[in-house]
Amino acid sequence: LLPPAEHVCMDWDGSLPTRVHVMSLRDPSQVATHEFPSFFFFHIAQACVKNDRVDGPARVELDLCTYGDASILDALALDRLIDSKGTGVGLPTNARLMRLRLPLPGDGAATTSSVDLCDPNRLGGFVDFPQIPRTPTVEQSGIIYTSCAHGRTSAANCLARVDALTGDVRSWAGERGLGEELVGEPKVVSKPGGKPGEGAVLAMAVDAEGPSLIVLDAGTMEQIARCRAPAGPDGEDPPAMPYALHGEWLPAGAS
Repeated sequence: LLPPAEHVCMDWDGSLPTRVHVMSLRDPSQVATHEFPSFFFFHIAQACVKNDRVDGPARVELDLCTYGDASILDALALDRLIDSKGTGVGLPTNARLMRLRLPLPGDGAATTSSVDLCDPNRLGGFVDFPQIPRTPTVEQSGIIYTSCAHGRTSAANCLARVDALTGDVRSWAGERGLGEELVGEPKVVSKPGGKPGEGAVLAMAVDAEGPSLIVLDAGTMEQIARCRAPAGPDGEDPPAMPYALHGEWLPAGAS
C-alpha cells in the first residue's frame, strides 16, 4: 500500500531542519515557527507555558523523546524485534530525552534552545514511551518515566525515572538487573495525597518464563511485586497478557 521508501514509509534528509510551529489558541493567525537540527520523534512527555518573571516573556517548554534520524521505523519491523535474521543490529542508540524552549508568537522572548534532560548514555542510547505522574495542578512535572535500553537489545528492556531538574536517572533492568526482560510502556500510579513521584510504576514485562505485570516503587525504581500472567484459555500459548509496546487500562468486565 505504500511506495518504496528509505525508512518503511518515509525518506529522510538529515540536512533539513525539524520545524516546530507554536500557534496561539486565542488568535490562531499568530504562529511562530522554530527550527532545530533534524530529529525524528514519536512521543511527547509534557508541554507547558512558562516565564521567568510575572511580567516577562513567555515560552513553551516541550519535553520529548527524539531520535537522530528515522531509523527507528526500521527497528520496529517484526523481524528486527525478534532478530529473526540474527543480525544483532538492535535498537538505534541515538535517542535523547530533550527539552525544547519555544518562544510564543509575538511575545518577544529569547531565541529557541534545546537541552538534554539527562545523559543519553544513562538510558542506553534509547528512550521512548515517556510518562509523567499526574499532579493536582498544571505545573510542569519534574519527574519523567520512560522505557529505555540496557546493553544491546532489539526492544526496550529497561525502565527509568529521570529527574528533569538534576538529570539523575534511576532504572530497573529486570529482576536480575541484566536487561533479561522486555518491557512495555510504564504507567504511573500516584500515591493519594503524596508528592509528585511518590507511588508506583506498573509495566508489562516478558522474560523466559512468560509475561508479568511488574510493580516498581516510583521513587526508587525497586521492584515491589510481580504478577505472573496465566496461560491462555486452553493452558497453552498465547498467554493472557502478550507482549505489547503500549500499556492500556481497560474497565472491569471488558473483554
